[in-house]
Amino acid sequence: MQQNPDITDRKALDLLVMQFYRKATRDPIIGFFFTNIKSLDLQYHLPKIASFWEMQLFGVRNYRGNPYQVHKLLNQQAHLSPQHFIHWVYLFQQTVDELFAGPNAEKIKKNAAMIARKMSGVYSAQDAESRPILGAAVQQYQP
Repeated sequence: MQQNPDITDRKALDLLVMQFYRKATRDPIIGFFFTNIKSLDLQYHLPKIASFWEMQLFGVRNYRGNPYQVHKLLNQQAHLSPQHFIHWVYLFQQTVDELFAGPNAEKIKKNAAMIARKMSGVYSAQDAESRPILGAAVQQYQP
């Protein structure tokens, strides 16, 4: 059995982002954020998100944007709950595992969980009493 390659370049990130958004936009739990709440121009959005992850993994400074501001506006239109963040991480990590294996694949999964944990804390502050510890919740999560 052949092991998946690691994430080593922008081409791999483009594939990851494309596959993830293919899943996420059709997902019954979070898909509506991408289709009903904020209609995405994927030809514009996917390269921008790949640039974000390229900055996270490789330090390449091509990303221009503010993910917190984007999610703040989204949260104003439809509340982002801790469950939404947990499910996002689950789908993202699942997509990484389907395509890649190695140190960078593990790093991007950890970064995604960390970012989701931070955003969940910012945008789900009103759920503070019920908010689970995101890292443990992701590991135990089964949709």
